[in-house]
Amino acid sequence: MSGDNSDTDGDGEFYLRYFQGTQSNFIEFELTPSYQLRYANSSPPSQLIRRSCTLSNTTVSEFKRIVRESGVMELDDSRWPPPSPTSSRAELEIKHRNVHISFNSPFLTSLSAIGKMEDPEGLGIFFDGCTEVKGFAGSLIRGHFNKRPI
Repeated sequence: MSGDNSDTDGDGEFYLRYFQGTQSNFIEFELTPSYQLRYANSSPPSQLIRRSCTLSNTTVSEFKRIVRESGVMELDDSRWPPPSPTSSRAELEIKHRNVHISFNSPFLTSLSAIGKMEDPEGLGIFFDGCTEVKGFAGSLIRGHFNKRPI
């Protein structure tokens, strides 16, 4: 073992962005190649909350593990329904090594709704992957910006 903090799956640049909601009411996480985790949350009445923090190599490696194990990098969204301009949507964009994916779907709130779609397996993988990314990013933001002492 070299003793450095480099991640186990290569030195490739990593970018991740997750968006859920509409133009006026949304939550967004973005992990930049410089390891900045940016968070934005907009909810009525026109209140925008923004936060950011810098992550360690180990924490970014955990994002990479979540993405790798979720299977989202192998998906094809050609049979997914497009989101309507007025309803909530989910977007996931990932750049890792030489692969760039960008998915856009209606925001689905349950596995039963996914089961009625043309590609339930792919949408289920997408839904689960987004849930894991959102949960991990949200816990990092909440933990980092918690104003009450533990």
